[in-house]
Amino acid sequence: MVDLAYLDGGQRGHITNGNMVHFVHLPALHLHTPGFWVADLRFDQPVEKSWLARQHPVQAFGSEVEQEVVGEALSWLRRRPAMGSAFIDYVQQPVNDALESLRRSDKALWKTVDREIAEWAVACDSRLEPTRAKIVLLSTGEAPSSECVRWWRETVDRLRASAEKTLIIAGPEFQRLDKITVTEYRELTVLGKPHRSLSKG
Repeated sequence: MVDLAYLDGGQRGHITNGNMVHFVHLPALHLHTPGFWVADLRFDQPVEKSWLARQHPVQAFGSEVEQEVVGEALSWLRRRPAMGSAFIDYVQQPVNDALESLRRSDKALWKTVDREIAEWAVACDSRLEPTRAKIVLLSTGEAPSSECVRWWRETVDRLRASAEKTLIIAGPEFQRLDKITVTEYRELTVLGKPHRSLSKG
């Protein structure tokens, strides 16, 4: 566990919203010790069970539902797809940069885009050496707002223009998680929240 109370509100918000997947916020821990406490999942250390059994447990979450974020984060870290350099350089990193630029220039729209897109995914001809990639944006409950759709379309248009000699980029296509079929979902490479980083292949 680490105390990241020195971070500004925006950075703490990223962690609380699950956009920095290697950090898991421990919301109830501040009741025991003041601070903004997180579990840093980049460190994976085995612990002797008999020693662990002797420790006094400290409640880090307020409910069972809140605890599920730990399993989700660990699952993502272990199954995240390795993507080739072309995808990282012409899609992943530019999207991260565009979202960060939006956060600085239009906080309200950034919050809308962040809230309305639960996951993003890609349908590509190859993960490690892609030449074609279609961006698919997945929302929950309701279709994204016109402002969100417009921002993503403009962003993908810029990606397409930048990558035209290296990677053919299609989309964006908007799908609802409660409408997409299991078969369609499994055909995609799901990348989680747009903020999340990927390893290069």
